[in-house]
Amino acid sequence: MTSVAMDPGSRIGLGRPSVAQPGPASPLTRRGWVVAALIALALAVFVFKAGAATAGEVYVPTRPLVVTSGDTLWSIAEELSIPGRDVQDVVIELQRINGLTGSRIQAGDVLEVPRK
Repeated sequence: MTSVAMDPGSRIGLGRPSVAQPGPASPLTRRGWVVAALIALALAVFVFKAGAATAGEVYVPTRPLVVTSGDTLWSIAEELSIPGRDVQDVVIELQRINGLTGSRIQAGDVLEVPRK
């Protein structure tokens, strides 16, 4: 038979279950956690909406153009259109770039138009 010498101060094999010591208390109260969760949710919604708003849009370098008497969105689009491109597509792009909901412009307006 073999004998095992144990250190009298050793706790190994005493049959006591180990209990995890509690860590430091959380600095946030229940209300603090709720506020933090709401802020995180609001931030996530903002980031999602910002990403969705710009999804599929391509940055187009622009230059300012002052509308003169007799100009229409269509005539400006015709001047800017490259051969083979539908003028209606250019009108839609001008509306998107300038935040226009219609095609009404007047002399003195400053439009951002794609650079050539």
